[in-house]
Amino acid sequence: QAENDLNELKKQISAAPEQLNAAKTKRDEIISQTESQLAFAKSELANAKDLFSQLNAVTWSIFDRESTPGYLSYGQSVNNIEVLSNIFPIFFFLISSLVCLTTVTRLVEEDRVLLGTYKALGYSSASILLKYVIYSLSACVFGTVLGVSVGVFIFPYAINAAYSIMYSLPPLTFRFPPVYALIGFGIAFLSTAFVTVLAVLRDLRLRPSVLMRPKTPKNGKKILLERIGFLWRELSFTVKVTLRNLFRNKSRFFMTFLGIAGSMALLLASLGFYNSISAIKTEQYDTVNAISRYDFQVVFDNPQPSPIHTVEYNTAATDPRISGFCLVSMRSMTGFSERTDNKLDVYVMVPERPEELNAYIDLRNRLTGEMLTLDGSGAVITEKLAMDTETEVGDDICFSDSAGHVYTVTVSAIAENYTFHYIYLAPETYRAVVGEAPSYTYAIGNISPSLKVSRQTDYANLKGMLASDLMKIEGVTTVAYLSDTTESIGEITNALSLVILVFFVSALILAFVVLYNLANINIIERTRELATLKVLGFNDGEVNRYILRENVIVSLFGILFGVGLGIGLHKLLITFTAIDTVMYGQEIYWYSYAIAIAITILFIAGVNLLLHRKTAAINMVESLKSVE
Repeated sequence: QAENDLNELKKQISAAPEQLNAAKTKRDEIISQTESQLAFAKSELANAKDLFSQLNAVTWSIFDRESTPGYLSYGQSVNNIEVLSNIFPIFFFLISSLVCLTTVTRLVEEDRVLLGTYKALGYSSASILLKYVIYSLSACVFGTVLGVSVGVFIFPYAINAAYSIMYSLPPLTFRFPPVYALIGFGIAFLSTAFVTVLAVLRDLRLRPSVLMRPKTPKNGKKILLERIGFLWRELSFTVKVTLRNLFRNKSRFFMTFLGIAGSMALLLASLGFYNSISAIKTEQYDTVNAISRYDFQVVFDNPQPSPIHTVEYNTAATDPRISGFCLVSMRSMTGFSERTDNKLDVYVMVPERPEELNAYIDLRNRLTGEMLTLDGSGAVITEKLAMDTETEVGDDICFSDSAGHVYTVTVSAIAENYTFHYIYLAPETYRAVVGEAPSYTYAIGNISPSLKVSRQTDYANLKGMLASDLMKIEGVTTVAYLSDTTESIGEITNALSLVILVFFVSALILAFVVLYNLANINIIERTRELATLKVLGFNDGEVNRYILRENVIVSLFGILFGVGLGIGLHKLLITFTAIDTVMYGQEIYWYSYAIAIAITILFIAGVNLLLHRKTAAINMVESLKSVE
């Protein structure tokens, strides 16, 4: 055993050198890998130090998505739609509620004899009431389902399609709005079921014998016009009857009056809002008397000294395709006043030759039409900037640069303008306010008028060639055409116009429903009266004129009141849907008044034609015997 142990020990001793060599080799490999990793780490550290040094030498600006122009613009558009969705439905609900109130009240009045019959046969008031409640609730339920279906799918799809013109949007997700559905149902319930209950309970308090007889007509009263004797005596019999009828049933008069006025207001406000949106493009860029009259803008790499111009400026200005060229200094700053907390992005523009600025930018007062000039007496600021900062002529306006330096100048005039905010200063005013001479790095110019009248394709080619040639001039970094901005603004206004079209068509439908329903109820209420006129010898034409006179008078009052209401609604819309950098047109164009009034008159005439057959079909015997 001792010999075996000795042999085993000898084997281990003989193997020890090999194990020692393997261990040394492993140690060397580990040391080598460690040294390589250390060298790599030192290299990376050196690179990081170099990068950090470079970062310290650069000024960084970090922006979130709220600062992205596209995101911010779309956010403002969404806010505008939200405002529209809070204003228009109120008027729609008021007018439609008026129709519902009139309809259900008329329904109960027509069933007056039937109510008395039910009561005489022994039906309880609760069972009689249940019939009308179920009828009203079914109308509320079906109306809510249909309205929510249209509101959830059709309107969002139309609006999303409109804004897809300007933005790349993800697929539309439709969501059911339970809160709004309940609100709509609640308003419908109050306008129909609740009013029906009140009307039925009012009649059910009476005895069956009273209910089964026609309602006692209201006593005739003298109207105000009758007290003016010399005028009343000159009126014909039919006119006197018409005027008395109007004021005999005041509820019918005011229902029709308010229905026409509300419909007229919705139509006019929709057309007026379209005018306000269109003015952004037409008044600023498109019309002959547009505010922005220059064709293109050139940006120089280095400031152009004044009055001695550099070679690059002279090379550009003397191009035969250019009819005018004006150096300007334009700095992006922050505008504000001490009267509000609003801080707005403004462009401070200083033309080298102020007397020539109106050839490129039309500075004028929107209210008076007065042409404005930069005479060194102060700043000319744009109208939207004045409104947002509550600034008037004679007040001070402030602006600050990126370094935080604040400058203050007195406002000498306020200029009409629809896109962006500008502060216009004469060179001497800028020098006095800022403390240094303006730096002219921009120029605005016009293409020769003779070249503009050529065919559209030729003019487009001309612009491309001119921009290419200008960019070849050393020192010119950018050439931008105003037409590109015009196209972008056009896309925005077109999208908004499509949204307004949705509301306008809805207003048209509602207007027709209101007018037809009110006129139809008027005929139904007065069937016995019209039958009596026929018995007395009135022909169909005379009966129609008898009704038509009343409709015309009520309609005229409704249209006049609706115009005033529409103007107020238009002001409300342009105030609450305002965008920071855009001013809507402040006026409703004359043709919008004409269109709204014409549509209302056409609807009234169309309704009268539709109801002509109804009056002609009145059976005199059955109508007069209906009581028996």
